[in-house]
Amino acid sequence: MKKARVLIVFVCVMAVVICTVCMPVRAQLITIAITGQVSSVTDAGGLDGKIHIGDSVIGTYTYNSAVPDLDPCSIWGRYENTSPPAGIWLECGGFDFRTDPCNVRFVIGVENGTPGVNPWADNYHIESYNNLPLSNGRLLNVISWSLIDLTKTALSSDACPTTAPDFSKWGDRDTLLIDGMRGGEFRIGVNVTSTTLIPEPATLLLLGFGAFVLSKRK
Repeated sequence: MKKARVLIVFVCVMAVVICTVCMPVRAQLITIAITGQVSSVTDAGGLDGKIHIGDSVIGTYTYNSAVPDLDPCSIWGRYENTSPPAGIWLECGGFDFRTDPCNVRFVIGVENGTPGVNPWADNYHIESYNNLPLSNGRLLNVISWSLIDLTKTALSSDACPTTAPDFSKWGDRDTLLIDGMRGGEFRIGVNVTSTTLIPEPATLLLLGFGAFVLSKRK
């Protein structure tokens, strides 16, 4: 039994070491879970009457924080993801609203408000331009969401964020918009209520290994 435990510990340690070596690559992928509630619905037949104000919305969005900034200006950042697993997935009323994994165009935008240079505000937004049709065949145009801070204190640079948005720093939140009006005949507004960073596999392994060691000390 003792040898078996030693073997398990060794395997766990090796797994953590391997994941740590690979972490610089994996750490570039950021996945954020979001929850919210439907705040408005326009349904001209595209949603089959299945989505209503107050319905729950869950999902995630993923992006690579290491993609280059396409905007040369020091106060604007545009990080365009063009390959999976980048994109967004939302579920509501039995429908999946999802980035097309075969034609990804998912953008993280950052605007660092700077007094005297950019008097507008701090802004963080996401946009998914190429999306899969719904299960009923209706077309999905754009999924977009924006956070705004008029005090210009939420951001300190135009770098691509690597953490979930902290709502305490953002005074204004635009409605997350699921737009299918071009051929889809629907539009959904979502009040996002929470965001959570999902740990990468290496982090989960470290946590699991720590729990294993602690359990053996008891």
